[in-house]
Amino acid sequence: MKSDLEKSIRGLLHQTETYFEEYEQFDQSAQASWSRYFNGSACPGDELRRIGLEMDKTYAAVMDDLMPRVGRSLRECAFYRPECRPLRTRFADVEKTIGRPSDQIRVSPAEVLIELRSVLLDALRLITERPATAESGGKNVRHRVLTVEQGTNGAEFLTPKQVAVRYNVNPKTVQRKLRSHPAVEHINTTEKKGHTPGRDRLRIPVWLAEQIWKTRSREGA
Repeated sequence: MKSDLEKSIRGLLHQTETYFEEYEQFDQSAQASWSRYFNGSACPGDELRRIGLEMDKTYAAVMDDLMPRVGRSLRECAFYRPECRPLRTRFADVEKTIGRPSDQIRVSPAEVLIELRSVLLDALRLITERPATAESGGKNVRHRVLTVEQGTNGAEFLTPKQVAVRYNVNPKTVQRKLRSHPAVEHINTTEKKGHTPGRDRLRIPVWLAEQIWKTRSREGA
């Protein structure tokens, strides 16, 4: 069943990319038509109507078909992997932004697709990652490198070591780059067993790590 879920999420990711590329092409065509009009060309009424109809089709496909399918997959993901539960909260936030179908605010499908793709990528990562264990004193201990820490408001946090493993960067680079960032939380570890006295532990929001290192990865591609 989990293999079917992975296949479903990969299919949804492919669909989000297809819709995003389509909508961006339509948007660029519309801007080009208006630009020619403002530069003295005849009013491109027919062309703009055609582009508008295509954009409406993409809008309907995203809101009426893709969104419910993503919601069902995330519900199934949360069943198999409890770590997926915060993803459903993020998805609910996207739904609130859009509004009910009866009084739906017209939002850009591109913005919705950006959020959906981020949620689906995290869901795929959680589904495909196998919780690791380590032998210690004859007992199995859960490996903490892949475990996402959840805050009281549903936000997800990583340690610098987890960021380093996930995005293949140097832990010292993570510490140096993010220590002073206002979104990073500092937890005092003076009284915690196993921590060096006088040092604090960084809690880095998952969205911040993705924003920095995923963007760099795309730019380097």
